[in-house]
Amino acid sequence: MILFFKRILVAIMAALTALLSPIGLHPLGALAPKCDDVKLSFAVVSDIHLKGEYFRDDELSAALLDMQNATRRLDAFIMDGDNTDHGMPEQYEELKSVVEKFDPADNLFMVIGNHDTWSDDENGNNDPAYVKELFIKYSKEITDRDIDEVYFSQVINGYHFIVMGSESTHVAPTFSDRQIAWLASEMEAASQDGMPIFVFSHTPLNGTHGLPYSFSLDKDVPEDEGGIGEENDAVKEILTSYDNVFYITGHIHGGFTKNLRGILTDYRSVEDVDGVTCINLTCFGTPAPNGLDLLTMGTGYVVEVYGDRVELRARNFMTGNWLPVFDFTFDLG
Repeated sequence: MILFFKRILVAIMAALTALLSPIGLHPLGALAPKCDDVKLSFAVVSDIHLKGEYFRDDELSAALLDMQNATRRLDAFIMDGDNTDHGMPEQYEELKSVVEKFDPADNLFMVIGNHDTWSDDENGNNDPAYVKELFIKYSKEITDRDIDEVYFSQVINGYHFIVMGSESTHVAPTFSDRQIAWLASEMEAASQDGMPIFVFSHTPLNGTHGLPYSFSLDKDVPEDEGGIGEENDAVKEILTSYDNVFYITGHIHGGFTKNLRGILTDYRSVEDVDGVTCINLTCFGTPAPNGLDLLTMGTGYVVEVYGDRVELRARNFMTGNWLPVFDFTFDLG
């Protein structure tokens, strides 16, 4: 019964957005920057979890239409991992079939999440080499991005976007020595102009955003549960060596929090970790029952960069409305 009502709600919201957007009517707040002097604007969501359920396709379609109809074209749209529910070719095809109907931004990014690494080959084997092959193939077909690793970078409007990716098939990611060295080199290069650096990974740093409890909802779990795991210290040391770093993740299936919300689990959407701004995204897709907030479907952030600050703006892309109570402003040093 609950699933039935979710499907009805998503269908109504998607239909409303589809009807009103083409004629320029956004009754709940057009996707537009706060100020005209914005230098960079991008949308980011996580945990889409497509798996052959039409209402999930509707959620994503409505969101992409909202982005496509932005009054100022978005510079980028980032899908920050768990884009599919099990990394199956048919799920990647489903994602492609939805995304290719829209034109949401100048640049598209697809980050690999743990669910995206669970691809089974034709022999039923969960082989990291096959996982990598599939991700590279569909990164090209969905985002028009030529890559040869699950980690990559791009400069947009002078700002560095650095994407990390797990090289294993476990819940916790594996970052090879080669990727760690690459991250150090990319961060050093990005830091030279003093501009904000945006790093995307599906998995948060250990112990952040209420981990480990916020991931498992179990108090008797290892301290690194839900986090990067073994490579955490190496990644954290690199990120905290530079100023104006924004580390953007998902994975926890949390909701938006600010001030006193989330106090029971100590979950926070945004927190400072030794100078690094850590941002944990909501669960865009219909969340699992143990998610920290069941009212997150269709949500994510719009990030706007100005000369003196970064604006983090919460939005429900599916319904087309801002959620300003969960916004943050970060002054640039």
